[in-house]
Amino acid sequence: MKLFKKRDMILFACILAVALAGAVYGWLRPFDGEPAVAIYIDGELTDRFFLGDGYYRELPIQTWYGSNKLIISEGMAWVEDSDCANKLCIRRGAISRPGDIIVCAPHRLVIKVEAVQP
Repeated sequence: MKLFKKRDMILFACILAVALAGAVYGWLRPFDGEPAVAIYIDGELTDRFFLGDGYYRELPIQTWYGSNKLIISEGMAWVEDSDCANKLCIRRGAISRPGDIIVCAPHRLVIKVEAVQP
C-alpha cells in the first residue's frame, strides 16, 4: 500500500514551488525609500535611525523592563548586549533589509528595519 499517490506528490510540489517563488520575490523585490531602524517599546515608536554606509552608532536602550545595547554600523543593526535571561535578541544577529526584525520579549522591545522616505 502506497502512503502517497502520484497526484499528492504533484500537489505538494506545486505548493512548495509557489511558496518558494513568493519567498524569493519578497527577498529580491526593490523597496521604496531608505532603510531605517525603528525602535518600538511597548508597541510605541520611540526612535528611528537611517542605516547609512560608514555610519556607526552605539545606542543604549533602557526600558522599564531592562536594558539593551544596539549597534548600527555598515548598513546593519544588531543587539550587542542585553540583560534579559534568554538573550535571543543577541542571537538573532544583524538586520539590514526592510522587514527584518529583532524582538526582546522580556523587555517589550521590537527593533525592525523599515523603508522610510528621507
